[in-house]
Amino acid sequence: MAVNNRDRVSRMIDTLGEGLLPFLEREMVKRQGETWFEDAESEARSQGRQIGKQDPQFLLNLLQRYWSSYFRHLLPGSARGFASELNDVRNRWAHKAPFSTDDTLRALDTAERLLQAAHADPNLVDEIRQSRQTLQRQVTEEETKKAARRARAVPSVAAEGLRPWRDVLTPHRDVARGDFNASEFAADLWRVARGEGAAEYTEPEEFFHRTYLTEGLEELLTKSLRRISGDSNAAPVINLQTNFGGGKTHSMMALYHLYAPGLNVSRLPQDLQELIAATPGGGLPGGPVHRAVLVGNELGIGQADVKPDGTTVNTMWGQLAWGLGGRQAYDIIAEADRTSTSPGTALLQDLLAAYAPCVILIDEWVQYAGPLLGNDNLTAGSFETHFSFAQSLTEAVASVDGAQLLVSIPASATGEISAADQYDIGGENNRIALERLQNVVHRKADAWRPASSDESFEIVRRRLFQTPTSEVQAEINKVARLYVQFYGAEKREFPAGCDTMDYERRIKSTYPIHPELFARLYEDWSTLPKFQRTRGVLRLMSTVIHALWRDQNQSPMIMPGDVPIHDTRVNQELTYYLEDHWKPIIDADVDGPDSTPAAVDAEKTILGQRGMSRRVARTVFMGSAPRVHAARKGLSEAHIRLGMAIPGEPLGNFRTALNALADRSTYLYGDGERHWYDTHANITRTAKDEAEKLLDDPDKVWADVVRRLSPLQSVRGNFNGVHVAPLPASEIADNDTARLVLLHPRFTHRSAKGVPDTDALHFAQEALDQYRSGTRQHRNALVFLAPDHKEIEEVAEAVREYLGWKEVLQRHVQLDLTDSQKAQARTRMERADETVGLRLAKAYRWILVPEQTPGAKIEWVDIKADLSTIDDAAPHVGDRLRREGMLYLQQAPAVLHQRITEALAQDWNRDGHISVGRLWELHTKYPYMNRLRDRNVLEQGIEDVLNHITWENDGFALATGHDLATGRYQGLVLPCRGVSFGQITDDTLLVRADIALAQEAADIAAAAARRPEPGDPHGADDGDTGQDTGGGTATPTRPTPGAPAPAPTPLPRVPTRFYAHARLDTEQYSKQATKYAFEILQHLEAVGAEVEVTVEIQATAPGGFPADKVRTLTENANTLKLRAHFEEE
Repeated sequence: MAVNNRDRVSRMIDTLGEGLLPFLEREMVKRQGETWFEDAESEARSQGRQIGKQDPQFLLNLLQRYWSSYFRHLLPGSARGFASELNDVRNRWAHKAPFSTDDTLRALDTAERLLQAAHADPNLVDEIRQSRQTLQRQVTEEETKKAARRARAVPSVAAEGLRPWRDVLTPHRDVARGDFNASEFAADLWRVARGEGAAEYTEPEEFFHRTYLTEGLEELLTKSLRRISGDSNAAPVINLQTNFGGGKTHSMMALYHLYAPGLNVSRLPQDLQELIAATPGGGLPGGPVHRAVLVGNELGIGQADVKPDGTTVNTMWGQLAWGLGGRQAYDIIAEADRTSTSPGTALLQDLLAAYAPCVILIDEWVQYAGPLLGNDNLTAGSFETHFSFAQSLTEAVASVDGAQLLVSIPASATGEISAADQYDIGGENNRIALERLQNVVHRKADAWRPASSDESFEIVRRRLFQTPTSEVQAEINKVARLYVQFYGAEKREFPAGCDTMDYERRIKSTYPIHPELFARLYEDWSTLPKFQRTRGVLRLMSTVIHALWRDQNQSPMIMPGDVPIHDTRVNQELTYYLEDHWKPIIDADVDGPDSTPAAVDAEKTILGQRGMSRRVARTVFMGSAPRVHAARKGLSEAHIRLGMAIPGEPLGNFRTALNALADRSTYLYGDGERHWYDTHANITRTAKDEAEKLLDDPDKVWADVVRRLSPLQSVRGNFNGVHVAPLPASEIADNDTARLVLLHPRFTHRSAKGVPDTDALHFAQEALDQYRSGTRQHRNALVFLAPDHKEIEEVAEAVREYLGWKEVLQRHVQLDLTDSQKAQARTRMERADETVGLRLAKAYRWILVPEQTPGAKIEWVDIKADLSTIDDAAPHVGDRLRREGMLYLQQAPAVLHQRITEALAQDWNRDGHISVGRLWELHTKYPYMNRLRDRNVLEQGIEDVLNHITWENDGFALATGHDLATGRYQGLVLPCRGVSFGQITDDTLLVRADIALAQEAADIAAAAARRPEPGDPHGADDGDTGQDTGGGTATPTRPTPGAPAPAPTPLPRVPTRFYAHARLDTEQYSKQATKYAFEILQHLEAVGAEVEVTVEIQATAPGGFPADKVRTLTENANTLKLRAHFEEE
């Protein structure tokens, strides 16, 4: 019959009550007396409740209620959390709530741990363990089936020239298969001694083939072989004193299997065969070696252990005797066991001598001894009695040849207990027991050296992967060399030392797992309370390798960025060691189909092709989650790259991905070069909330845009003025000079067929039609720059982000921001501010220009601008219109003549002249006239006609007035006559060339008629000087016959050389260089001038230039063909 999750939880709850009652009842009787339960029943009845002595809810509440006063010294601190969690599970079960597989697995695991901490009946603990493992196998099988039907979650990331790791080195079958029951790597000495567990632990040959012979293990086996063989100088007692997960239990297993009956040495690994052959006697002992295995957390302290033959064992020394020789050995110390008193050294010597050679393995001794403190009435004996036994045992072992004792006691390398080890040690009682054990064992024991970090790598590789052949090793060497070369080529992008021979050797020793992943696991994850170094790494990496193998991962090595955190098993394994609220954070911000990195990869193809964002996020998570409470959080960018970049990969995409994640993630933090995930929402979320509020307040956003545009009023370029976001349109000043109007950001434009009108065109037309309450006079003086209707939304988004960060920074006291968070907010605000500027330049792209043909209505021309920065709006627009012939900074006489004859032909032909005042009025009023920057442009063009050689065809003459009665022009001046004209005023007339020439001809004829014939003694009238005195034409005086010819008028001097010089700082040069090219050089080249540009750079560093800068500047100067040198003082 199928068992569902609710059935499993129901059975677990029943087992929980049965397992907790002996421990809790013993402690309650000791503190409240035999009537403790009756008192609790009475209290419950008074509150209208009923309780049962074995009711799990009652027992869990009891544990929590009296935790501080009764239980905190007896149980590890985690037990309180276990009880609270299981109480919640029981309540959900009682209210018929559903249980997911994850919920059930967690509940079973928690119950198992709580019962172990309370030294419950081992059979009950084992029952829950079996239920958990069965469900876990089912989950694994189902996940494997699903994986076979779905596409891989992350694109394959292969490296050119490198084979995927899966094609080089194959995992052991059980790892690849995902058989976590066989490969959970929880080395359990107790189960192995009972013949239970995976073959890699229970079968000696299989065990040794997967065990790497470290220097420490080699030394341990050698010492033991010598002692068992009768060498009295070999250590009788060995203390495997190292931190949890340091390989103690595995080393004990090695000794246990070394003396397995019938062990075939010839089938062991070669290095182990050589070790055995080098011992005295050249092999294993000829006879049997008796083995006793005692695991503290598997032995009951409050209830007797009944053996299969009915023998009742109470104490650890009873278990020791039974383990060495069964009932016969037990009888030697039976009385001491029945009375729970220490057997003493002599009795123990008799026992050991009877069963020598023998090896005694005691693991988790602290977990057994701690609960004895303060409980003198237990069957296991009192605390003091137990340590009397411990001292007697060490002395007895030392005095019996062929006897050896191995004990495991947790400690750090410094002798201080770390937070992680404290978790496994337990409460205050256990800590006291630890100190006593250390004092007792230290007198007789030799210290044992655990595996080094490099050996740990090999241990893991040996346990997870098959042994590489010579061909495989050659491929591994190739991978290591290419990785190191890649790191060397990009030296500045990776941590120091990654391009060395030592790092290449490390890659070879850890392959296919990248050294950076090992570093994160051993340096960061091993600091967590529940993560045991080698064991934890093996458990985690087995799930990772299975998932990657199943999903056909193509990476050349397994790196932090490859860890499939989204995978159910990997996720469970990782979050087991972390605080509960990490799981939703992972789903939202780190990995998974709906996570932020997945969304970024989906939106940006260049990132999604290689899963760049998810790999970056995974790398940051693996390096930051374990140390979220550390003073120095996160990973540097160099280490992030080290954890995910593969040879040949473009590193520029790394920065793109990291920036995108920083902008959009809720739990990702950054401080300079370091980045990390945290369990608290970062200020990015707060800033986003503030930004989203502005969606309902667009005026505040537009006000910030206008604020940014306001300084442009002083940057006029080729215009005489700039109006920024005027409202309303009719309030734009009605001046006669050319001006640029930057439209308010809400008036947008788009250029497309079928879109005859836009908000921007509406505004511009209104501006041309109206000035305040009247009609605008100078309609040809305005041009407009409008934002694009799509791009302005990008601007608004950036402005909202900027204002969001600004609000966060202003409220830093209220939000209680740290210095790091304030720095982050300031950086993000500045980055958003820069983004707004860039997007403004892109948004304000439409130049709107009114155009007209005489007699027709105004039409609008839109020209696409391409601004580099918004500050260049007026200069760029002015220059563009100048090139397009829509804005004139100078107007040649021929151009003016053409405009007059085309646009004003009727008046020009009828009147023969036009006044400058009228002409200027027409220029500013009607868009069919040329748009001039100001009146000076018109007047200069008019004045230039005096030197215009072809004026008779495309020019005009000038006059100061016109006599309607006579039809003559006063003060008429014809061009190219060497005569200047006075000041040009509104009354100055431009006269048609044919009329001016006719008047000049008439004046010459009249003057000739008045001139006397040759020989006339009277000559001309004294008043005839040849100058126009009224309505005549200004012409040169004719020479008098017989008089010397006047000297020829010299040609005007023309400039032939141009020179310009400016002293600039670096910022001015970067801004002005392009302007010099457009405003100076192109004009010089247009007239065919020979142009030479000289660049001179002088720099002084009082403290001297650094060597790297000297090298860089010299190389760059050579590349740019600059002659450069440094001088010394």
